[in-house]
Amino acid sequence: MNIFVNNVTVSYGGEIILEKLSFSFDGPGLLQILGPNGAGKSTLLRTIIGLIKPIEGNIIINNEDVTGDPRRAGKYVGYVPQVTQIQETYYPVTLKELVECCYILRKKWPR
Repeated sequence: MNIFVNNVTVSYGGEIILEKLSFSFDGPGLLQILGPNGAGKSTLLRTIIGLIKPIEGNIIINNEDVTGDPRRAGKYVGYVPQVTQIQETYYPVTLKELVECCYILRKKWPR
């Protein structure tokens, strides 16, 4: 897989979060994005997968322009956001109950 981020600028509410960011990745391999809280790591990932459309620049994955288009990007990249806080009222099951449920449903759902 190859990813090309070309001169990408992203802003929220008028504040620039990423400015003129460019890099390329030509896999296979492992790409790590490191930085302190608030540095724009999640914003970058959400921009790569098309959930955020940059105000400038574009994202090319496997020679296809996927800028601001999650359907196109989704053919190549998956994203599982980190959940930092789950309230009991929203998710009232234990891990064991979840795994048991998934195991039972797996038998009924085709892959």
